[in-house]
Amino acid sequence: MVEKLMKKLGCTEAEALEIIEADKAIDKGAKLFELSPEQEQASKKARQADSKPRNKPTVKEKKVDSDKLHLMKVIETAIKYNPNCDSYEAVNPEREAVFHFNGRKYKIVLSCPRT
Repeated sequence: MVEKLMKKLGCTEAEALEIIEADKAIDKGAKLFELSPEQEQASKKARQADSKPRNKPTVKEKKVDSDKLHLMKVIETAIKYNPNCDSYEAVNPEREAVFHFNGRKYKIVLSCPRT
């Protein structure tokens, strides 16, 4: 190993032995010299593994259910124009509504289970 270093680096036997000892110390975690903040940052970046680019999730567009929309309009008309109805709010015009009737709060959620 010493001869190989001497040939490749063109150094003396004492320098080759010093390089080997320094490598062993570095492998054990010793810091033989301090890096500048820029060098430390570059070293950290070089040691980090590249991760695969993440794909953005695709947003599936929901179809409008015309039957549910029609039913919610019928329910809205029946409740909204009742004299005891204080307020009516369509949270989701196709699915959900909140209203106050005789001073109490009610919530309607219309669902169509799969068959």
